[in-house]
Amino acid sequence: MINAAHLDANALFFGTPYVQNNGQKIVPISTVADRFEWNTRLNVQLGVDQHKMLHTEYGVSTPMAGSDPNRRNLELTLTPELEAALMRFDESIAKLCAERSQEFFGKPTLNKQHLPLVRRNQKDQPVVRIKIVTGDKNATEVRVLGADDVTHVRPFTELRGHSELLAVVNTPGIWANATQFGISFTTRAVIARVNAPVSGLGLFQLAPGITDAVEHAPPANGTTDPEMMDDAMDAP
Repeated sequence: MINAAHLDANALFFGTPYVQNNGQKIVPISTVADRFEWNTRLNVQLGVDQHKMLHTEYGVSTPMAGSDPNRRNLELTLTPELEAALMRFDESIAKLCAERSQEFFGKPTLNKQHLPLVRRNQKDQPVVRIKIVTGDKNATEVRVLGADDVTHVRPFTELRGHSELLAVVNTPGIWANATQFGISFTTRAVIARVNAPVSGLGLFQLAPGITDAVEHAPPANGTTDPEMMDDAMDAP
C-alpha cells in the first residue's frame, strides 16, 4: 500500500500494452518487476487516517442515461500536499508516455492529449475523481464510522456530499483511447464519516433533546432521501 503523498512513478514497472473489449488500450502498471497480477497492482491510500480524511463536496454521482449504472464517480477535495504529489506523479506519467509513445501507443503522443488526475470542481477546488463500483462483482466496500469510531457496513449512497473519508484505490495502468490517455483510480474500499447536512436545520445549533427530534423529522416536501438535497456531480 502506498500513501498518495509518496507516489513515485520511477518506482513502478510498466508492461506490454493490451486492448480491452471496449477497444481501450491499457499499459499495465505493477509494483513488482516482471509481474502484472491483481496483487501486484498499484494500490494507493487517499487520506492519512481517521483524523485526517479527505472531503467530498458533492458525494457519489448519479448514473447518466446510457451509462453503466454500476459505476459511479466520487470527487475528493485535495489538500495542498496531496494536490502537489498527484500533479508530480501525473507529470512523470505524461513524460514517460511521451518518451515511450511508440512502444505504448504505436504513435507519437502529445501532452495536450493527457487527461490529468487533478481537476477543478464547480467551486474551483482541486479534486481527484475516483470510481465507485456498486454491482455484485468487485463492489466497493463502504464502511461508515459511528459516533464511537466503530465502522458499520453501509450502502454506497451513504457517501453523500459534505462527508469525510479515506479511500483505498487501485489502477490497472495507463488507459488510452483515440484522443486521450491518463490514469484513473477505481475504489476498493472506503471508510467514511458522514457529516450533518450544511443546509436547512443542519445549520442550527439546537438544544439537547430537541436536535434529534427535529433534525430527523421528514422534510416539508415529504422526501426522506438526503441525496435529494445534494448537488449533482457530472459523470465524465
